[in-house]
Amino acid sequence: AADAPAAPAAPGAPKAPAPPPKVEAPKTQEATPVKGGDKFANFMLPFAFENKMAKFADLQDSQGKSAKLTILTFTNTSCAACQDEMQLLTGLKSKHGKDLFIVAVVTDYNAKRIAENLGEDTKKAFTFVTDPYFTVPPLYGFASTPATAFITPDGKVASADRGYLPTDAGRQALIDKIESYLK
Repeated sequence: AADAPAAPAAPGAPKAPAPPPKVEAPKTQEATPVKGGDKFANFMLPFAFENKMAKFADLQDSQGKSAKLTILTFTNTSCAACQDEMQLLTGLKSKHGKDLFIVAVVTDYNAKRIAENLGEDTKKAFTFVTDPYFTVPPLYGFASTPATAFITPDGKVASADRGYLPTDAGRQALIDKIESYLK
């Protein structure tokens, strides 16, 4: 019975949505985490709002090359510090425009909810990809969220930082770091 074909849909019934693309991320157990000065770790993950895959090297080539800094932020919906960091990054994207290219790697299935909760400005400020199996963060040496990698236009990792403090001092430290890379 498990191999029996599905019953045909009733006439006029809506078609089922297409399944999301298969995630083909690298095997993290074989990866050596990147560190400052290394070329960024490439990966392929599904876009959060489109039914297609995003290859980070292609994103970096198409959008990151024209930016002075690419920020790769790892986040999830249950992380309050992540949400605070994303709000701060949204403001910095608004301030610096095309000088910043921000990719949010959402490590659960709720990327759409993050954008909805934080608003349209956040959805426009970030390129959202999903990594529900947490395959990419270990490539950058991360075991939890929030975590952020800063990548220069030549594709080198300037730094990879674990954690974020949602305090005035923590926010200012992140602002100062980003603005120092933009000089």
